Order: sequence, then C-alpha cells, then structure tokens
Amino acid sequence: LKLNRWLSTNVPSKENSIFMQAFRQLNTLGAQELSTRSRPWHVIFEGEAAEDAGGPFRSSLMFVCDDLTSKDSDIQLLVPTRNHQYKVGEQRGKYTLLPGLPLQESEHIEFIGKLLGVGLRHQISCPLNITSTFWKHLTGETLKMCDVQLMDENSTSFIEGLDIGHRNENNG
Repeated sequence: LKLNRWLSTNVPSKENSIFMQAFRQLNTLGAQELSTRSRPWHVIFEGEAAEDAGGPFRSSLMFVCDDLTSKDSDIQLLVPTRNHQYKVGEQRGKYTLLPGLPLQESEHIEFIGKLLGVGLRHQISCPLNITSTFWKHLTGETLKMCDVQLMDENSTSFIEGLDIGHRNENNG
C-alpha cells in the first residue's frame, strides 16, 4: 500500500484523502487475504523514510480513520451526531452514518468494515468515535429511545413531548 500523506494534506480533496488512496488499492482484497495472521498489506509512505515493521501498518489504519471524521477530507460517510453539532446531551463527540447515504457509497461502507475487521484481528485500536446506535444496529440489538437520545437529544425530547401530549389527550 503506497500512501502519500503530503498529497492528502497539501492538496486536500476526497480523491487525495488517505481513505480514498487506501480504498483504490485495497478494496479488491477478499476475506481470505484480509483474514491472515500476518499483516495483509505492507505500507510505504511515499517521500518518507519509514520501514514497515508494524508501525506504518498501524498508522495507515489510524490515518484512514482520521480521514473519515475530518472536515478536510470531504469523505462524508460519517457525520457528527446532532448532539455533537449542537453541543447538547451526552456523547457529544460521536459520529454516525450520513443519513440517506447514496447506494454508490456502499463499497466505501463495506471497506470501512474490512478495515475495522483487520484492526480487530491485529489488535489495533481504530479511532472511530461512532455512536452506540450504529453498533447496536450492526449487532442486531434492539434500539431504545435512550439510544436515540445519546445521538439526538433535541429530537428525543420533541418525540417524548408528542407522546405525553397524545397520552394526555386520550386520558382526558
């Protein structure tokens, strides 16, 4: 895997991001290549003197994750939750999938999953601060209103207000 950090930093765009550089080179790797005990790819940071004895491999995963939540990369797969945007409620620093994500982006979402799997397999913490609703949905757990509140407290308060008003109307 050849990554050009200079390009991603000095000529910022979606196509120059570390995420897209990695996607173009690694997306075709299948489950068998990614499930290996050894590192599934070796990293070369173009224009830098770094020998991949594990550090650049680990860094490549971390840089890809950083791009997913960076405003400069223009990836727009993950967006700040409403609590993050409006600085209310709990879990203010979390991200979630872009609502209404175009179907064309499904390859990118699948690629994120592949990278997270590689990170888990090689015990590398991938710094993606994704909301718990994402993980619960992924694992098939039932979502509750308190889960939604961790992502969007204002909407949750509005829905609860409607529910209380509806119950009062039916009881009154």
